Amino acid sequence: MLELLIRLSMAYCVCFLKTLQSFALISCYLPPETSTFGRNAECFFGHLLSLLYRLDVDCSYLCGDFNARISNLKDYIDTDEIPIRNALDLSSNKHGEAFIEFLKDAKCCVLNGRLNSDADNFTSASVRGKAVVDYIITPHKDIKSCLEINVYTPSELAEKIGSEALDLIGPQSRLPDHSLLSLKFRTGEFVLPKQDNSNLPRKIIRRCFSSKFLSTDDCAVTLTSIQNRFVKEIETQQNMDTTYKKLCDIIHKEMGCSERKTGHRPKYYKINQPYWNEELHNLWTKARVAEKLYLKSRVPIEKITLKCEFKKHQQYFDRKLRFIKRNFRRGQSITLQNQQLNSKLFWREINKLGPQNSKMIPMEVVTANGEVCFDKETIMMKWEHDYSALYGCHKVSFNDDFLKQICLQKVNLESEMLNTMLGRNDLLNLDITVEEVQRTISSAKPNKAVGIEQLPNEALKAPSLVNVLHCLFQACFDHAVIPSVWYQSVIKPIPKSTKLDPREPLNYRGISLISTVYKLYSAILNCTD
Repeated sequence: MLELLIRLSMAYCVCFLKTLQSFALISCYLPPETSTFGRNAECFFGHLLSLLYRLDVDCSYLCGDFNARISNLKDYIDTDEIPIRNALDLSSNKHGEAFIEFLKDAKCCVLNGRLNSDADNFTSASVRGKAVVDYIITPHKDIKSCLEINVYTPSELAEKIGSEALDLIGPQSRLPDHSLLSLKFRTGEFVLPKQDNSNLPRKIIRRCFSSKFLSTDDCAVTLTSIQNRFVKEIETQQNMDTTYKKLCDIIHKEMGCSERKTGHRPKYYKINQPYWNEELHNLWTKARVAEKLYLKSRVPIEKITLKCEFKKHQQYFDRKLRFIKRNFRRGQSITLQNQQLNSKLFWREINKLGPQNSKMIPMEVVTANGEVCFDKETIMMKWEHDYSALYGCHKVSFNDDFLKQICLQKVNLESEMLNTMLGRNDLLNLDITVEEVQRTISSAKPNKAVGIEQLPNEALKAPSLVNVLHCLFQACFDHAVIPSVWYQSVIKPIPKSTKLDPREPLNYRGISLISTVYKLYSAILNCTD
């Protein structure tokens, strides 16, 4: 938790701080419209926008005197879910219009009057009147980290300091005409850690498989053994779970999960830039090596030679970087021009240009007494309790006579199914065919989320798995037994709205990711062809 007191008077200044997460503070000053240096506000905000895009931090905050009066104009587009801002200053000027356009382009918003409007106040007071020209702004994705903003007038600060500050005010000194802005925000947000599931398979990233996948002799022998067990030995839940686990293990082994390398990947500088490639990385490495040799040298003649060598590598790298960056931006422009007819793809590409929304879940919760808790065990218990109460089975009391009536009706329906005098729908009781399994597997869509088994649809499309899955599905259909793992699912929390408190577990919509094999089996049972 940090509290920053900000009052700035520079053109712009960037400060990077490292805490539990990295953030940047950008201080700004834009001269008034009547000033010679304040006539080109568009250029000022253009430089500020490019600076904001180049930042490689978790969150950023811009603050200072913009000399912009924005009245109650919207600083966001209608599709953004941003809290409403209460405006004190209802006047606007040209700097304010340029400021609003900058906020929309940068996907940022003003914090004044948006977090705690009761502590808001005018930021400038003089003989000409009161106005709001000093602001603290932040990207939309960082609003949830901001707790409160306060505006302290010079007179309020003088009273807090005491008589010593009042004694300094005399004929040749006076209180400043700008207020002090204070922002309190969190700096400890991380992705919610997963529970220790050491018995589960690793997360599968691989989705491309060759024609030789699961086609070796050892795999053929193992799959044949599993197929025979599905046909002959599946009568109890334990046998089903054991055989199905062997099937999952052989697929995971062939996908290379057990042979994944644990070494560190080579470090690539500026990998966050979309235009960075291996060629730039190699040139950058050569320039760094030449620089180190130049700095370590102590021989004057040798140092002059190494300096020339370093300058040569540096200039060549700079030219190549500018060339690749121009080509990348030109390609982006051509892509946007070609997709103007398709509005969906056009706006998808537009959204990629600005700062991306963070998918982090704060590692903290609010307890019943209103306190913020950062303890890991308490956080996990809170999430488990809330979702257990939401998805768990609740005891319901009902009439015993009603239960007996339902059970009697169930017995009657089952006896009617065996009555030869009544019409029967044999189509529903036919065995599952290999053609049905093949058709269902072929129609499974790629790049879909996997369940707790971590088996993607791309791996299930292997030709050698068709007969094995057919025997599995037929055994489930004949014995009314399915693997126990199919009863489990992975719950993915998705925020319901940016306006809700991200620290409350029930403000997330739980999306259940079930087994991909189970979805194939359900698709076969629901098929009406």
